Amino acid sequence: TIAAHRTFIRFPSSALYSPVAYLPQAVGIDVGRVIYPSVGGMVLMGRIFNLGAYIFMVWLAICMARQGKWVYAAAGLLPVGLQEAASLSTDVMTIGLCFITVAFIHNLFVQKEPLSKRHYLLLLGLAIGLGLTKQTNIVILLALLFLPREVLGSTKRKLIMALNVLGTSVLAALTWY
Repeated sequence: TIAAHRTFIRFPSSALYSPVAYLPQAVGIDVGRVIYPSVGGMVLMGRIFNLGAYIFMVWLAICMARQGKWVYAAAGLLPVGLQEAASLSTDVMTIGLCFITVAFIHNLFVQKEPLSKRHYLLLLGLAIGLGLTKQTNIVILLALLFLPREVLGSTKRKLIMALNVLGTSVLAALTWY
């Protein structure tokens, strides 16, 4: 059988990204394996699922945004993003999570009510996702330092929350390493 002739080779540079970055492609490849177990079919399904994940995350960011929906739509339709979306690249999860995070933080800037626990937990989840996909995107979370007083109250509370979210993201990235 084919399985008897498999050889495992070390490829340490592929371990830079956590499995979170590969979720859409992995699901697509598994579906492709079930439908028609050829390399071409599995690659095609991986690319289709990657594109679907990109479209879903950009759509979610557009739906979440209270202002500037057309900016998110235009940015989501940029040719480089669409080219990445239709590949097996890990950048789909990175770009999608960035879209959602920026839309979420933008909403925090325009809201007048204090930050709820549900929003805080969602922010922590997005921070962990950013830390696990591409660590350089953690800098997006620095915008939390500039939130208005209505959202968090005091400057001390804002600083504690921002450092907590940033720390969680960095801890997630370091845990993967």
